[in-house]
Amino acid sequence: MFKNYWLDPTQWPGETRSHVPLAKAVLEIGAVTVEGWSGCELQDTAGLTAGLRPFANAGREDRCRAHGLLEAANVGYIACPNFKRMPGNFSAAQITPGWDRPDYDLSRSDYESAIGIIKDRNAPLVPGALRLEAAKQEFVRAATMGEISTAVREAKGFQTQPLNPDIWSVVNTWNVFTSCVLNPLEPRSIYVAGTKYLPVMVERACFDAWLGERRKEALADASKPRSRGGRSVHDPLGPMNHDVLRAIETATGVWTENKMAKEDDVFEAVKATGNTISRRSFDRYVIPAARQDAKAPAKRGPRPAAAI
Repeated sequence: MFKNYWLDPTQWPGETRSHVPLAKAVLEIGAVTVEGWSGCELQDTAGLTAGLRPFANAGREDRCRAHGLLEAANVGYIACPNFKRMPGNFSAAQITPGWDRPDYDLSRSDYESAIGIIKDRNAPLVPGALRLEAAKQEFVRAATMGEISTAVREAKGFQTQPLNPDIWSVVNTWNVFTSCVLNPLEPRSIYVAGTKYLPVMVERACFDAWLGERRKEALADASKPRSRGGRSVHDPLGPMNHDVLRAIETATGVWTENKMAKEDDVFEAVKATGNTISRRSFDRYVIPAARQDAKAPAKRGPRPAAAI
């Protein structure tokens, strides 16, 4: 469900003059406040392979998954399944034949090898997933403290219902961020589907002001003297974040002088300063923020069909 929602912006509730979808707000927070933000955090998180339970607690599904991993890895592993005959259904409403359900008798060594395969697969993706998690946690902190105002949108229509900031101190955040919906009457609910679960929105004016302050703080930190390796002792952001922030500053200056400047020309102006930002990060994070800061008209065009 995470992949289906976060990687497809067409499923996000539409932006309005007053509110921003939760998913977009989290990504903008990450770009400004999270160290080393690269713009690939969604793909990294979606690409993680689910783990296996410890050998002593492994169930049939764990053993079958471990078997598949070992077989695909071609590590000299050979095992034959043990089939258990499952009864069919011969009720009046439905008739289905019986079937053979496989299981595998794996040694502890083989099972631990499968766990190792998962760890190796996830190793390059975990940092990105942790950065996305950090952005979510920063959002929850700011929303709980009332620094960011949130609301839920009615299932039918466009009216929004403000949320009490205290609700974010008790919500089941894992479920909320799965598809960015919340039941205001049951914030601790473990479910994410149903008519009572409404899209979470972020109040735009408050959020833009808060994000602007974070950018100023980050730029102030970036301007401090740097130690060996290009990092400051007081530097909470990674090099990629500084590229984004400096790019926003440069692009804002260009659009302030010429509000009709083309995005390609602005990107070239940013690169001419020695900035190493990628075009993808420029399009996703710099253009919206710089146009807003410069009060330049937003580029109109079709809504993208896929994320990043």
